[in-house]
Amino acid sequence: PIKKIKENSEYFIDFYGQNDHVFLRQTENQLDYLDSFAQALSLRKEVAQTAHLLRKLINQKNELERKNNERERRLDFLEYQIKEIEKADLSLGEEEALRNEREILRNAEKINTLVEEAFELSYSNDLSISALLSRLTNIISQLANYSQEFKEVNESITQFSISIREFSDFLIKFKERHSDSPGKLDINEERLSQIEKLKRKYGQSIDDILAFLTNAKFEYNELNSSREKIADLNKEVSAAFEDYREKVGRLSLLRQA
Repeated sequence: PIKKIKENSEYFIDFYGQNDHVFLRQTENQLDYLDSFAQALSLRKEVAQTAHLLRKLINQKNELERKNNERERRLDFLEYQIKEIEKADLSLGEEEALRNEREILRNAEKINTLVEEAFELSYSNDLSISALLSRLTNIISQLANYSQEFKEVNESITQFSISIREFSDFLIKFKERHSDSPGKLDINEERLSQIEKLKRKYGQSIDDILAFLTNAKFEYNELNSSREKIADLNKEVSAAFEDYREKVGRLSLLRQA
């Protein structure tokens, strides 16, 4: 059957065309015939793959070495940026806090007057809320001797007195914290100006600046390790070349035989 002939013909029949002898004159075809006869086609494929890897490694090494001068300039620039940001010692939420403080410092006189009035009303004046509550507590304590209901009321008033004292403490601490010390507003403005300068360079907020710092450090470490990468690539190139030379030697001996 013709099907069987097609399946088995390659084992007992060679087909030749009128101009097939031309292929014998082409060098690449002669090498194919030779390697096929020597059963070296798989080894030749391995040699080609090793050669491709070797060229790839050499190109990578040359590219790293070519960029060496550019790398040094980039490292210097990144180092400057990192030092500038780290020196500023920024913290999240700092800008908002500074702006709030600046608003207080700009209106320090008015705020101090209002704080003093609040403190007098709540604690320091003879007719302050705290003083009146103290008198009221004393009266209710006496009434509690006559009725249990006043004891429960007295607890509520006592709690309110505690709240007033805590509020008075808050006013004292607020005044101390925002005291109009000479040059404090100037220091605040200088710090905000420093932050604005960094924002123009590295981002629209402190969050952006700190994110830029993280990325700059990562790039710096990557570039700084390129010397080690070149050394590692030199080792890989040497190993790939030895592998290539060994395989090429075996292929050459097969062809010669």
